[in-house]
Amino acid sequence: YLSGCAARILLENGFSVIADRGNGSFISYNASLGMDRRWLMRLLDAANLGIVPDLTILIDLPVDSAKKRVESRNKKNRFDLVGKDQMERQRQHFLSLAEDQPNWIIVGGSASKESISQRIAQEIKERR
Repeated sequence: YLSGCAARILLENGFSVIADRGNGSFISYNASLGMDRRWLMRLLDAANLGIVPDLTILIDLPVDSAKKRVESRNKKNRFDLVGKDQMERQRQHFLSLAEDQPNWIIVGGSASKESISQRIAQEIKERR
């Protein structure tokens, strides 16, 4: 995770910044626990110094499929241990964010790795 300051310095010096599980994860997780989404977004805006990603890619996967993938991992973190209901609430918050934010796209996570990679590469290429 990069702070808003670190990201701003990199961006001002011509670098591209690619991150996984950024703002969307923070918002969807905390909103699924009952926190106000608008307040979370304002908090992130302040923390990120107003920097907004040019593109956010949500790789969407049905909860049952996601749960199977998590269960097959050898190492699990505290986020991997949440129940299906919690995962579904988080997924719904992610999908809602993707619908509301113009810089988000949804890629189906049930497709092959190659197909997902091609779709992401295509989206990035179209935005450059």
